[in-house]
Order: sequence, then C-alpha cells, then structure tokens
Amino acid sequence: MFDIKIITAIIGSSVLAALITAIFSRIQHSRQITVRYVTEEREKWRENLKVAMSELSEYVNSSDDNEKTKKIRSKATYIKLCLNPDPKHSSDSDVLKKLDEICNSPSYRNFKKLEKSMQIILKHDWERVKLETKTKHLTVLYLIAFSCFIYFGIDLYFKDTLFYKKTQSIELFSGQYTELFY
Repeated sequence: MFDIKIITAIIGSSVLAALITAIFSRIQHSRQITVRYVTEEREKWRENLKVAMSELSEYVNSSDDNEKTKKIRSKATYIKLCLNPDPKHSSDSDVLKKLDEICNSPSYRNFKKLEKSMQIILKHDWERVKLETKTKHLTVLYLIAFSCFIYFGIDLYFKDTLFYKKTQSIELFSGQYTELFY
C-alpha cells in the first residue's frame, strides 16, 4: 500500500493545482471584463472627440461672427472636459492651450495646430488599448510557466519516493516521464 505521506502529497498537490487554476481563471476573467469595458468606453471617448473636433472645425471656418464665437467656446469646453487637466499629461495640456488660443483667435491655422495635437492624443490612446488587449496572452504564458514549475518541482520531489518506483513498475506508466525529460 502507498505511504500516507505520498497520498497526502498527491492530494495536497491536486488541491493546490486546482486552487491555483481557479485563482488564475478568476483573475483572467476579471481582467477580461475590465479590459472589455475600458476598451468600449475609450472607443466612445475617441469617437466623441472626433465628432467634437469636426464640429469645432465647422464653427471655426464659418463666417457668422456672432454665433461663431459662442459655438466655438461651447465645443471647446466640451473637448476640455474630455481631457485631463493635470500638467503631467503634456499632450492634454498642449491641446488645452491650443483650445484657449482658438477661443481667443479662431483661425484655420490655430485649428490645424490643435488638430495635430489631438491626433497624437487619439493615436496614443489607440496604442494603449491595443497593448492592454495583448496582455491577456501574457497571463496565459505565466499560467503555463507556473504549471511547468509545479510539475517539475513535484517530479523532482517524487523521484526518490516509493510512489515513483511503484508507478514505474506498472507497465502503463513505466519510463514515460523519464524518457521525455531526462
């Protein structure tokens, strides 16, 4: 009969493996939901900024001076509220300054400068979303690496046990593991 230590180790390692798998699955699922939600919200944010910039362009290039200033300031305020006012975010700060310039002096030239800065922000955000969706693959790789670590650790631990010798004496199991890895 098997030694009680070996049976305890087998059951313990099975429970540990199941627990680790459950934890990784939960983390992965939670991360997927978060990434999906954030990605959708960022997509809406980018789309809203594009529409606002398009409308701002229309207002800047219109000829009606009375309504023009009012509409430009309204659209500029909307765009400002979509951006981060923290000076650490230099791209956002740059756009905020250019929006102020357009509000004070609406011109095609000022709008082109703003447009270029806004393209940089939108491109940066798009790249960030792509990067976040790629990290899912890294989690799977970490899970595989951790599983291999546990497998080889258990294999090394059981190498000199009675359990290992008995399984090797059974024709079905004999030599399979040693032939593959040693």
